Amino acid sequence: MLSKLIRILLIAAVLVGLLFVWSKSTQWRDAARDEASRPSAKLVATSKAVIATLEITDLKGKATQLPGTGRYRLINYWATWCGPCLMELPLLNEFAKKQAPNEVMLIGIALDEPKLVNEYLQENPLKYSQLLEKAGKNDSSTQLGNQRGIIPFSVLIAPDGRLLKIKHGPFTDLSDLEAFAKPPKA
Repeated sequence: MLSKLIRILLIAAVLVGLLFVWSKSTQWRDAARDEASRPSAKLVATSKAVIATLEITDLKGKATQLPGTGRYRLINYWATWCGPCLMELPLLNEFAKKQAPNEVMLIGIALDEPKLVNEYLQENPLKYSQLLEKAGKNDSSTQLGNQRGIIPFSVLIAPDGRLLKIKHGPFTDLSDLEAFAKPPKA
């Protein structure tokens, strides 16, 4: 009787152990899949390197190079499905309206479907340039340092093409945005 109880307990312990290992295997598999889908670090720009020309499409699907050489550029990545992005867009629009022609140029890059972006912009016009790009592990946000794939994602680029600042997540208010976009003192 005692040996039968011990066998039942051992079998139960083995089953609990197997169940534990099985439940963890999905977590390990998901973690491995996430690691494999992370972008390649070889394309990430540094503050000492001049960023190569970025080839992106405009809202009509025409290939274009990232504009704005010769002045500071604040590039903001967003999407229509991203709640924090949509909450941040009016703030960015307000900032863009305040910029003189020789001040910081704001450029939005939607990592989204053209139809959805165009529909959104019809209802919510923005006063700064908008471009489109398909999100992926080697999109231009990744090349500019977005290794986490988080949007909104913003960068400040110097007139000479150097990457100066990176921000993951939304700006909290106009003063936060202005502080980020403020060119460094020479």
